Order: sequence, then structure tokens, then C-alpha cells
Amino acid sequence: MLIRFTVTIVLYALMFASNTSALKRSSRKELAVYGALTALSAYAGILFVLQKQWPNLDTILYSIYAWPAKAIIRMFKPS
Repeated sequence: MLIRFTVTIVLYALMFASNTSALKRSSRKELAVYGALTALSAYAGILFVLQKQWPNLDTILYSIYAWPAKAIIRMFKPS
């Protein structure tokens, strides 16, 4: 677990270090998108480090969008 934690911290440090100058010039909307994507990535990183059986991102998205997608498909499907 210590190796996974170290690798994850190093990767995030490199990511922030390489994006620092671009983030300073970014608008608020770009920073919001960057923050949201970083938060999703951090959730995946936590799953990786802790090796937990929590819902993965695709499971979460499926639970949100499955019902509306099925309703749209039923609407266009000929009976």
C-alpha cells in the first residue's frame, strides 16, 4: 500500500507541477472543469491505493444514466 500511495502522490505532484503555469492563465470555467476532473481522478486514485470495493466511476455513471437511456431507446424502438 505504501508503494501505491507513493506512486499516486508523485503522479499528482507531477501533474500539478506541469500544469501550474497553464492554471494561472485559466478562466474560472476551465478551473472548475479541471477541478472536477481532478476530483474524479482522485477518487480513482483512492480506490487504487486503498484497494477498496467501492463503486467504480463507470458503475456510478451507469446508475445515473441507465434509466434515461433505456427510456429513450424504448421510445424509438418499434413495437
